[in-house]
Amino acid sequence: MKYIVLDMGNVCCRWDPRYIASQLTDDKDEQDFLVQSLFGSFQWKQLDKGDISINQAIQQLTKQYPQYGSLIEYTFNHWYDFFDVIDEMEQFIIEYKNDYDFYLLSNCSVQFDNYYQSKSIFKYFKDYYLSAKHHMVKPDKAIFLDFLNYYHLEGHECLFVDDIEENVQGAKAAGMKGYCFDGDVNKLKKYMNILKNESK
Repeated sequence: MKYIVLDMGNVCCRWDPRYIASQLTDDKDEQDFLVQSLFGSFQWKQLDKGDISINQAIQQLTKQYPQYGSLIEYTFNHWYDFFDVIDEMEQFIIEYKNDYDFYLLSNCSVQFDNYYQSKSIFKYFKDYYLSAKHHMVKPDKAIFLDFLNYYHLEGHECLFVDDIEENVQGAKAAGMKGYCFDGDVNKLKKYMNILKNESK
């Protein structure tokens, strides 16, 4: 194994829509709107797939929910301020960065370019594969095959870590090793030791 490929939400950074909404507004109804109708919207999924721009998403959602127009725009400009790095995972990367190359493979919009430099964890990655830039999303097997082809990697040399089992299965279908992360870095380390012993 030569490469560790990490998901972003709830692996590298805490994706907690309820918490993020609570930091953007004190109003309970507005928080509910953000969680259900913005973060859970069709437009949010389209952004992950790169099918619409941020401005198009803002325009569409504002037209659909005109009473929340200013909140929608504010949220798109600030939600990632509360997308906090998972310190334990950053320490894990620091510990293993001399033994493995780290890649990011995430379902996310091109907004990543606006915030990744402000998150210390990402400076240790060799590169970032973003779904929006390739117009494919997990758990489709195709995105994992494209990732491998894009970086000229062999699947069996890669360990993919995600917090969603369906995504892990997609990676395995493409020939990668896979691990479903539950927030416990020590368990991940134990799994890596098992893989290391199996390869001897």
